[in-house]
Amino acid sequence: MGFQCSLRAIALLSLSLLAGPAPAGEAVMLRVLAFNDFHGYVAPHGAVSLEHHLARLRASAPHHITVSAGDMVGASPLESSLFRDEPTIEAMNLLGLDIAVVGNHEFDRGLAELLRLRQGGCASAGGQERSQSCRGPAGHFNGARFSMLGANVTGADGRPVLPPFEVRSYGDVRVAFIGVVTRSTPSLVPPSGVRGLRFGDEAVAVNRVVRQLRREGVRAFVVIIHEGGFVNRDDDALSCPSARGRVFEIAARLDPEVKVVLSGHTHQAYRCLRDGRLVMQAGSYARMLSRIDLALDRATGEIDLARSSFENLALSAPEGAAETSVAALVDHYTALARPLAERVVGQVAAGFDRKPVEGANSTLGALVADTQLAATRSRDSGGAQVAFMNAGGLRSDLPCDSGPCDVRFRDLVTMQPFSNALVTMTLTGAQIKALLEQQVRADRLSLLQPSAGLRYRLDPAAAPGQRVTGLVLHGEPVRSGRAYRVTVNAFLADGGDGFTVLAEGRHRRTGPLDVEATERFLQAGAALPDRLPRIEVVTDARP
Repeated sequence: MGFQCSLRAIALLSLSLLAGPAPAGEAVMLRVLAFNDFHGYVAPHGAVSLEHHLARLRASAPHHITVSAGDMVGASPLESSLFRDEPTIEAMNLLGLDIAVVGNHEFDRGLAELLRLRQGGCASAGGQERSQSCRGPAGHFNGARFSMLGANVTGADGRPVLPPFEVRSYGDVRVAFIGVVTRSTPSLVPPSGVRGLRFGDEAVAVNRVVRQLRREGVRAFVVIIHEGGFVNRDDDALSCPSARGRVFEIAARLDPEVKVVLSGHTHQAYRCLRDGRLVMQAGSYARMLSRIDLALDRATGEIDLARSSFENLALSAPEGAAETSVAALVDHYTALARPLAERVVGQVAAGFDRKPVEGANSTLGALVADTQLAATRSRDSGGAQVAFMNAGGLRSDLPCDSGPCDVRFRDLVTMQPFSNALVTMTLTGAQIKALLEQQVRADRLSLLQPSAGLRYRLDPAAAPGQRVTGLVLHGEPVRSGRAYRVTVNAFLADGGDGFTVLAEGRHRRTGPLDVEATERFLQAGAALPDRLPRIEVVTDARP
């Protein structure tokens, strides 16, 4: 596997630990422990597992630091989301997290809410949210005891809204930790979450900080970035010849003195040495932890990767673990959430999956699109004729091996954690076709799953404007000049995920929350997956 440590690296690490601290004038060893995309998975074992493994790895390293590469909160299970993700912040305080870079999901509820998580204080439930605040054991919320970095996030005046970096000393060597978030954040969160903010070029922001700190004598730089890439599973070479994605493009543009890039966002696991620079990511949901033992050269103050070692460690829940402050915190919030979490909301007759069949049709995406159409179809609720659901809004499957199976509220919130209101709008047939054309991206397809009754053919290789053909609704061709009522979630309605056509929709009407729509649909009877293809994607090779 690409993320497994080589035998040689393990041997080097073992020798360095047995030898003890490096002699003066040679190297200071710093152990960096990194995770990413935690997404509020405090329960059942996420936070407790992290606590166990962090304690073990810290015990054998006199100098150590723990960092998070973004999306620590947001898209969270009920045990965290119900309490405005305060349980995650409190758990990270107890875990001894030192530095976190903000991810795109830290902006889901806007900058003010992000700053509240950082600084503390209670929040009132906003809008239609059922979330609660300041329900911790102490009855109040004190905020984060760790740094939150974002060097490329500025206000309209161009000034940083978050600290760009933090410098720490180990022995007689200073190390700078620089944090940046993907510049595509505005397309990944509701516009209200980033209003008045600018997300600049990641490499430009990092290099600017490096130049500043180099003038102050700092020569060791670690970049923590919420942006990622991909490596083939069978690519076990440190050079990662299959590496692709934005983080590798960004890394290639960084100042040569940046030797380590800790990444996130794509939920992948890799460790790559490319052009004299280490690029790593540790999966997601606390299932893995990056361990990097950095050799800091005392003479030059720089990171010496030749004398460093690194690996991604798979984490497992500790067996028979003693009761700890982290475990007690998780138990507290789990007990508070249990009555709502365990409530049965309906049944499914079989399982629903996010993964598209034959690259196009997702049974879970179809189900949710159908629930949203049902919730907004009546004249009084919006008069919808069709609904669309984005893949990124679905975070888990609805498994059912032998139906009918009960679906509990926790299942719905884990599946649809964003609490988005539904929005019904008017689009012309031409705009619907243009919307579906926007599914074809430069490097991938980003498919919207339609509700029952809509059918079409998508040819990604065709010329723009000619990719969508055979578009029909309930057997009738969709007419360019005709007006149609379309339902999507609020994130999409504002042009999220690059579907800018939806921002043009007129005569908008806000409906129930997406989770409530799914709950009502399931209460009416056990749902059975519709396996009839709604989208036909052309996959034949073209010259």
